[in-house]
Amino acid sequence: MTAQQSDEQKPIVEKEIKGVQIGDPGLVLYYEFKLANQITLRAEAGYAVGVKANADWFFDDGSEDGFFALPAFTIEPRWYYNLGRRVRKGKDIARNRANYFSVNTTYYADFGVIQLNDVGDVPSFLNIVPMWGMRRTLGKRFDYELGAGIGYVHVGSYVHRSHVHKSEEGAILLLRARFGLGF
Repeated sequence: MTAQQSDEQKPIVEKEIKGVQIGDPGLVLYYEFKLANQITLRAEAGYAVGVKANADWFFDDGSEDGFFALPAFTIEPRWYYNLGRRVRKGKDIARNRANYFSVNTTYYADFGVIQLNDVGDVPSFLNIVPMWGMRRTLGKRFDYELGAGIGYVHVGSYVHRSHVHKSEEGAILLLRARFGLGF
């Protein structure tokens, strides 16, 4: 039963939602399914768009600036914490229209990279970021999401200009702004 099918809305997430979104990090297909009344697991696959400007990933190596796209795979458990409050205020919660806390784990692969010009080797990236976000819908099919979080990033080792670059790690600020179409 979806939130729209009952006379009185219950603060429960949808059994499943799926669609396509564009924004950060690029273009993704998503599938989100219910684990508990307020908890879902979201899986994404798509292409992340990036730009390399005036430097290698951490230092200037003289290679060209340019745009690239690399495969991105995400697993993100979400807790929609304000479903009950939205229902009490008479607001719609269809398609998980609520605020959430999540742990975004994204792997950006170093295979299947698309480059508009030669930016050199593109390393793999792994982000693990606790996030706050909000999901809203526009009509029955369109949706948007906004969110932010600070977390961990690991940049894999790679070879460029006959030099092996060691892996790096550090902190990352992740900002999310997406617009999408649900199926």
